[in-house]
Amino acid sequence: MGTAIQDICSEEVSKEGSYDKNVANVLTTERLNEILVSFSEKYLHHCEKLEEQCIEEVEDYCNALIDLLEESSEFTKDTSNLKRVKRNRSKIRTTIIGSLKEPLAKRMSLDDPECLKILKLDSGKEKEKAMKKFSKKIIRESLNNLAMKVTNVLQEQTEEAFRENQENFKEVVSLVKMLLVNSLLEDMEEID
Repeated sequence: MGTAIQDICSEEVSKEGSYDKNVANVLTTERLNEILVSFSEKYLHHCEKLEEQCIEEVEDYCNALIDLLEESSEFTKDTSNLKRVKRNRSKIRTTIIGSLKEPLAKRMSLDDPECLKILKLDSGKEKEKAMKKFSKKIIRESLNNLAMKVTNVLQEQTEEAFRENQENFKEVVSLVKMLLVNSLLEDMEEID
């Protein structure tokens, strides 16, 4: 996710002198807050795009589960799992939306102790390097948050579909986790 955005933010922050939230003037606070908010806003498009891709993937998975359950219910005459999966399908979007954006905005702020510690550094390369490291860290945290939420939604749907058959459930969850981890590793390689 856009190293150029990280570089710009880090460079702008590194030009600022040491910042202490308790004694800083209003203009300095507003300027730094604007830089941090700008960083989050510039990532907003990337975040929304990635969240939408995840929603599409999870919905495709859910649709495949529904198709499978519809086929099997013709033979078993049991539609309880199918009904549960269809009912829980609506949770997908609300669970995933914001899972990247919210942690990113929360951490890249004047309210975050780690961010404040970096802002207290004197201007220069050390501050720039620390800010780059911090921005990468919070992006990874946001991606991990997204991965966790996607995994939880997939796990919940799979549990509903295979409630009576735990062995199939474990195999499907393992496969989903493996695919998700591989996908996130590819995304994280783009960050570095």
